[in-house]
Amino acid sequence: MFIYSPYISFCDMKETIFIIDERDSGVYSLNAVSAEVWRLVEMNYPLEMIVNKISSIYGISSDEISVDISQILFELQEMGLIINDCA
Repeated sequence: MFIYSPYISFCDMKETIFIIDERDSGVYSLNAVSAEVWRLVEMNYPLEMIVNKISSIYGISSDEISVDISQILFELQEMGLIINDCA
């Protein structure tokens, strides 16, 4: 499961989410798919449930989208915007 970094704030504008990293004043924007992943992180969905939900929303098989979702989560972690709470 993933959680938000305590050092961020964000604004959800439906199809785009803007994230501010308070450590360095960095501003990030997420596209529609990444924004949906972000919302599912907020709802405490684990990776498998995130993949299944995105698969259902966009009509793409879980197998096809799982690598992309993992990459989104990895990049959000690398930027310090989310934390893997199970690590």
